[in-house]
Amino acid sequence: ADPSRFHSGRYSMIVLPYGEAFPGGARENMIEFLQSGGSFLSTGGYAFNSLYNDKTSATAFLEDSFDSGLEGWTPSTPGSDAVSYAWVPGEKVVRATVTDAATIGWYDITAPVPGLEPGMEVRIALRIRTENLRDGFGAYAALCHFNDAGERISCTETNLITGTQDWVPAEGSGPVPVGTRSSRIGLIFH
Repeated sequence: ADPSRFHSGRYSMIVLPYGEAFPGGARENMIEFLQSGGSFLSTGGYAFNSLYNDKTSATAFLEDSFDSGLEGWTPSTPGSDAVSYAWVPGEKVVRATVTDAATIGWYDITAPVPGLEPGMEVRIALRIRTENLRDGFGAYAALCHFNDAGERISCTETNLITGTQDWVPAEGSGPVPVGTRSSRIGLIFH
């Protein structure tokens, strides 16, 4: 992003192979580069849709969230007899149980994540244990971002865990997109 090193007199084109991701600190210099005749090629997504910078989110925002039960967490299917969520006292664990009578579908429990700002790089890291999770996509976590109208802009998702697994790492990372006004973390299974 240094204008003394990156400018249209030195380079005629920049290729960004990262799709929508673009360093927010280089914004002004990129505008100058393009206005002075430089060319630009993006290999995917909407160019400049996901500005990121050196700000980082707290990596431990879930660390204490289960210390007092499921307060603040909302199931997507409240009152359903097909799925139940239970807090394991003394452990940072939520147990989701689905009955055999449940239809295949998306089940989740979500909580708000305050303090995230556009440009922050976020990382989700947890462990998921599954028992006989079948006939669907699997279990995972997702951090979803919403605009002023409450519409989902994007989600950062972890890898899927299926079958019977004993505490498998699930991780994902990505930027908080421009236009984000609120974010929610979800523990999801299908």
